[in-house]
Amino acid sequence: MEIEEIYKLYKECEGLCLSQYSCRPGQMCIIRTSANADRFAEVALARGAKYVIAPSSCHTKGVIRVADPNRLALELARYHKQSLPNLKVIAVTGSCGKTSTKVLLESVLGTKYNVIGTLKNHNSYMGCAMRILACNETTDFAVLEMGIVNQTVMEKYCLATDPDFAIITKIGKAHLRGFGGEEGVKIGKGRLYKYVAEKGGTVFLNTDDRILVELAKTYGVKKKTTVPYSRSISKVEIFPADSDNPYLKVNIPGLGDIQTNFVGEYNTDNVLAAIAVGKHFGVSDGDIVKGIGACKPEWLRSQILDWKGLTVVLDTFNSNPTSCFTSLRCFADTYKDKRKAVILGDMQELGEWSDGLHRELIDLVDSLGIETAYLVGPELLKTNDGKGKAKKYYFSRVMQLAEFLKENPVAEDVALVKGSRRIGLERVFKV
Repeated sequence: MEIEEIYKLYKECEGLCLSQYSCRPGQMCIIRTSANADRFAEVALARGAKYVIAPSSCHTKGVIRVADPNRLALELARYHKQSLPNLKVIAVTGSCGKTSTKVLLESVLGTKYNVIGTLKNHNSYMGCAMRILACNETTDFAVLEMGIVNQTVMEKYCLATDPDFAIITKIGKAHLRGFGGEEGVKIGKGRLYKYVAEKGGTVFLNTDDRILVELAKTYGVKKKTTVPYSRSISKVEIFPADSDNPYLKVNIPGLGDIQTNFVGEYNTDNVLAAIAVGKHFGVSDGDIVKGIGACKPEWLRSQILDWKGLTVVLDTFNSNPTSCFTSLRCFADTYKDKRKAVILGDMQELGEWSDGLHRELIDLVDSLGIETAYLVGPELLKTNDGKGKAKKYYFSRVMQLAEFLKENPVAEDVALVKGSRRIGLERVFKV
């Protein structure tokens, strides 16, 4: 059955479901795996699925069999996107800053347009496909965060979403095992530039970032289809942050002072990207400032909270060397007048580079005047050599740390908490 025919069937349904167990009556359900396909198809039909798409190995009566259900889901999203001629898709990827950039774009564009974005941590290619399918004739923009983890998966994102505009926030040391090193990160993320350039789309480019500028040249991005932004172009002034106001505040000629709800001067580039996008699409200066000021970081990203009298900077959604090292330096500078502790978890998916980068992390902690470090995970356990200025406590699991802190509360004034998603450091604070 061709995609056009399947799309017609989809339009008869009450949406698409990718899990037979959450399927609602009237939906189209796609069974994505050959293992247990017959049992899963029967569950979907019993729950009231109008149509069930299943692998060709499925023998259940009444299902539509296809060779590759996963690819079909992506093609369905693409067909839907191309049926909406007024829909503009902005793809955001990068080693760090992509979620903050995504929510800033949503907030700024949302002052004038109907905008939809990726939900929470659903930044996989299938999560992006589902958000495309959530768009309709009234949707002006889909702002999609793409969390790619290897050199080739961007092709699936582009297949599903057919992006018209691209932003790469930064190329750094993240998912090195999957990418095969930093050069692999460039290749994998650079495929977004390549796709958008080849279709004649537009790239929003931070021209202060030498790596991104070279990447754009490599993948054929033309000057006429580039919207440049940078600190030097905007002549941005960054106000010093401190413990009384740890949030980023900037002044930009023509826009004035902009107070944000984001911690860290490193978010300046994300703010500038949002301004560039807003101006490109005709959002007024006043609404750009309003949108940035109203925007708040998503769950577990640089949230500041009080925990039993301790100020906690909670940034536990993810961690890699680029984001973690930057966060540590910013934390130390912002709270230089306070006694500081850090609670750090392993930076995962670093492959052969893991030992050296975790050693660099510990050396950085010791260089920043941090009194105490609580370190969680098997990679950080390898750094326990009894050396360094900071007092260090090591734990293999996060709940060991939680039990320890019940009897030995953090004595400092403020703590940065950062680790990879699978470590789940927020469980210490029951967030």
